[in-house]
Amino acid sequence: MPADQPPSGKIILDEDVIAAAPLVVRRYVKWGEIDFARVAYTGKFLDYMVEATETWFKHVTGEHWAKFDLRTDLSLPVVGCALDFHVALHPDDRLDLTVRLDHIGRSSHKLAVNGHNQHGVLCFEGNITYAAINPDTGESVAMPDGLRAQLEAYRKACEAAEA
Repeated sequence: MPADQPPSGKIILDEDVIAAAPLVVRRYVKWGEIDFARVAYTGKFLDYMVEATETWFKHVTGEHWAKFDLRTDLSLPVVGCALDFHVALHPDDRLDLTVRLDHIGRSSHKLAVNGHNQHGVLCFEGNITYAAINPDTGESVAMPDGLRAQLEAYRKACEAAEA
């Protein structure tokens, strides 16, 4: 068993939430995510960010994005993202993805996602912005009060945990 596995002996195959505020999602870089340079393929980093924010959404709201979309008839597509690389990731590297709420607007919210390896080294930092839209028209709509309250509660929990 790798030295950085949890003491319970549980092997993390896909991802695991290891902290709640801020949310930290742990995963491992897989062989199929590697390019010819033997490092994680550039395109996978956006996947890492989207997957971590998907887990974050479920953690914050208690439901998966797809179920939220169907229940509320409100979609939350990505409308912007940025990513800066610092250190390459290799097969079987541990990747801890920390998700922080950076901004809440009228119809959007921006999340900061940082990825650290098993040595605690910052490998990449990025942000991803989601906007609330009417799925039929594609027009932006005000974020529902209930969702806004859940996002604010998460922000306050993070501030308290990091104080």
